[in-house]
Amino acid sequence: MKEPLDRDARAVAARKEGAGGPGMFGKPPALKAFVEKRTASVAAQVAGTSKGFVPAGGFGGPPNFGAVLAPPMMEGMDKDGDDRLSRGEWVGAAQRLFAGCAKDEAGTVDLKALTAGLGRALPPPPEGAPPGGFNLAAFLAGPIMDRADADKDKRLTSEEVLAAAKTAFDAFDKAKAGRLDEDGFAAVLTALFPAPKFGPPGGPPKP
Repeated sequence: MKEPLDRDARAVAARKEGAGGPGMFGKPPALKAFVEKRTASVAAQVAGTSKGFVPAGGFGGPPNFGAVLAPPMMEGMDKDGDDRLSRGEWVGAAQRLFAGCAKDEAGTVDLKALTAGLGRALPPPPEGAPPGGFNLAAFLAGPIMDRADADKDKRLTSEEVLAAAKTAFDAFDKAKAGRLDEDGFAAVLTALFPAPKFGPPGGPPKP
């Protein structure tokens, strides 16, 4: 992962692109562009428009969402560059996501606002995707809402989002080290966002 990131950084420097403020991923535009391209590829794989790399699940099965998305997300969230995701880095990403969502008068976020906030943080649908097709932001928003909405009022508070992020991290931090390697982070994402089941119907129609 480091080599393509280095090439991307050199390309940005050659084009004299300016640096912007950090977003959900907490890194500058050079890395953000890389994450966007990688995430768009993931979206295509999950949507079934691209085969891509399937680390688990067998031939023709759905992609292991966590294993596919963990590398670019970790590159974006790993602010200290130690190839580990700390609890603070993960919680910080959750804070940035909530901060980027529109709030109602009570300061809470509904599913529509959460989906829109994710949509701003993630790349648009992959090129060639049909209108009204797979939406990565919507795919992520539902499970986040279901897991984080502790009082089931269909609204998220900042406290609920942070509590859910900490609980998810702690459940997979078996060594209680406060850090996850890439495999551990992939397990978190797979548990949070199981890939939808796509594919042709089973067998020919019955007579």
